[in-house]
Amino acid sequence: MGPFLISKPLSLIFGRDTQPEAFSKWISKGKGPLSSTGFQATAAIASSFAHADNQSDWPDLTLTLYGNSVDNNFIHEISRSFGLKQDEIWKYYGSTSNLDSFHILVQPARPKSRGQITLNSAGKNLYGLNIDPNYLGDEENKDFRILAEGVKIALQLVENFTTFQNLGAKFTTSILPGT
Repeated sequence: MGPFLISKPLSLIFGRDTQPEAFSKWISKGKGPLSSTGFQATAAIASSFAHADNQSDWPDLTLTLYGNSVDNNFIHEISRSFGLKQDEIWKYYGSTSNLDSFHILVQPARPKSRGQITLNSAGKNLYGLNIDPNYLGDEENKDFRILAEGVKIALQLVENFTTFQNLGAKFTTSILPGT
């Protein structure tokens, strides 16, 4: 979920932060933007659904803060990884490219949906496998509702916590095509 734009140069922008000076600082002092993996923090949260099932001690939702900004490679990888049209992803991310920002990855920790892997006859694809992850396919629609709650929690964190406010964090005003 994102990008959340920030007003301070604290995220990794590859074009800006992979210059020779950054490599030198990282090699000589172990500091600077290259000392980060990009994954800054992860939270394991029990949603209201876990609480309702008396499982508040077993989180069913994770939020991961990813501190790399949007650039051309990010846009390409997002469209390739999720099977999205690159020109449509450009419409969403293009205005935020190379600006300091971060994302919060919202994931179910205990999805109810179940997919399947079946064998195909040889030659249909490289490995002879048909993979159907069946994301958000549970009959009660619980996975979707848990994810929606996670998105609300992520927005509340950014909008209401001093740390994010001090960074000037704001969710993008761009609208993802097709939503």
